[in-house]
Amino acid sequence: MNAHPPFASPQPVAPATRVGLPALPLALAGVALLLTALMLGTAAYRYATTGNGIGGDFLTDYAGGYIVRTGDGGRLYDLTLQETTERAVSPAEDPAAENVNPFVLPPVAAWLFAPLTLLPFRAAHLLFS
Repeated sequence: MNAHPPFASPQPVAPATRVGLPALPLALAGVALLLTALMLGTAAYRYATTGNGIGGDFLTDYAGGYIVRTGDGGRLYDLTLQETTERAVSPAEDPAAENVNPFVLPPVAAWLFAPLTLLPFRAAHLLFS
């Protein structure tokens, strides 16, 4: 007869050790992430409450969308209407000081921006960005 059992008895195994990153780099990464979120949140808040940074291409596109949404699509390329609309929808403290650009994109682009004009300018710009 065989003196050895068919299966060997299991040998005790040391518990698995967890290999991880040292605590200091993780803490530094967490602080960096927190500071980044704080800076982005502060910038978004300041933009939304003060209007700094208004203008540029988004103002032009938003105004084009506003023109077609409000029924003046036939005058989309009327420069006087574009300037008047950009100044009217701009939340800048002094819209007259804002630079305005002509809307030169195809009409379909204005229609793509039209739904955004249902939102206030700053909210639409934050959503678009």
